Amino acid sequence: YGIGEQVEGDEPTDWFAALSRVSKKKPAWKKQAHSNIVKAQNELNWGKESKVLTALYHRVGLSSD
Repeated sequence: YGIGEQVEGDEPTDWFAALSRVSKKKPAWKKQAHSNIVKAQNELNWGKESKVLTALYHRVGLSSD
Protein backbone atom coordinates (compact mmCIF):
# COMPACT_ATOMS: atom_id res chain seq x y z
CA TYR A 1 0.00 0.00 0.00
CA GLY A 2 1.97 2.95 -1.31
CA ILE A 3 5.29 1.49 -0.15
CA GLY A 4 6.60 0.31 -3.52
CA GLU A 5 6.55 3.79 -4.99
CA GLN A 6 8.80 5.18 -2.28
CA VAL A 7 11.50 2.51 -2.41
CA GLU A 8 14.48 3.61 -4.50
CA GLY A 9 16.70 0.56 -4.08
CA ASP A 10 16.42 -2.97 -2.78
CA GLU A 11 18.79 -2.34 0.11
CA PRO A 12 17.25 -3.03 3.52
CA THR A 13 18.00 0.52 4.65
CA ASP A 14 15.91 1.90 1.79
CA TRP A 15 13.05 -0.39 2.79
CA PHE A 16 13.21 0.73 6.41
CA ALA A 17 13.36 4.37 5.36
CA ALA A 18 10.35 3.93 3.09
CA LEU A 19 8.43 2.07 5.78
CA SER A 20 9.12 4.76 8.35
CA ARG A 21 8.02 7.48 5.91
CA VAL A 22 4.81 5.62 5.15
CA SER A 23 4.05 4.93 8.80
CA LYS A 24 4.63 8.60 9.68
CA LYS A 25 2.13 9.67 7.02
CA LYS A 26 -0.61 7.52 8.58
CA PRO A 27 -2.82 6.66 5.60
CA ALA A 28 -6.51 7.47 5.61
CA TRP A 29 -7.63 3.89 6.27
CA LYS A 30 -5.45 3.79 9.40
CA LYS A 31 -6.92 7.05 10.68
CA GLN A 32 -10.42 5.77 9.92
CA ALA A 33 -9.77 2.46 11.69
CA HIS A 34 -8.36 4.28 14.71
CA SER A 35 -11.33 6.64 14.95
CA ASN A 36 -13.72 3.69 14.59
CA ILE A 37 -11.93 1.85 17.41
CA VAL A 38 -12.07 4.92 19.64
CA LYS A 39 -15.75 5.39 18.81
CA ALA A 40 -16.53 1.77 19.63
CA GLN A 41 -14.62 1.98 22.91
CA ASN A 42 -16.49 5.13 23.87
CA GLU A 43 -19.81 3.48 23.11
CA LEU A 44 -18.85 0.41 25.15
CA ASN A 45 -17.77 2.58 28.07
CA TRP A 46 -20.97 4.59 27.86
CA GLY A 47 -22.96 1.35 27.87
CA LYS A 48 -21.21 0.25 31.06
CA GLU A 49 -21.64 3.63 32.72
CA SER A 50 -25.32 3.85 31.85
CA LYS A 51 -25.90 0.38 33.33
CA VAL A 52 -24.17 1.47 36.53
CA LEU A 53 -26.18 4.68 36.62
CA THR A 54 -29.42 2.76 36.05
CA ALA A 55 -28.53 0.41 38.91
CA LEU A 56 -27.80 3.40 41.16
CA TYR A 57 -31.07 5.07 40.21
CA HIS A 58 -32.94 1.88 41.07
CA ARG A 59 -31.09 1.65 44.39
CA VAL A 60 -31.87 5.24 45.32
CA GLY A 61 -35.40 5.09 43.95
CA LEU A 62 -34.97 7.77 41.28
CA SER A 63 -35.80 5.43 38.43
CA SER A 64 -38.94 6.08 36.43
CA ASP A 65 -39.45 2.36 35.73
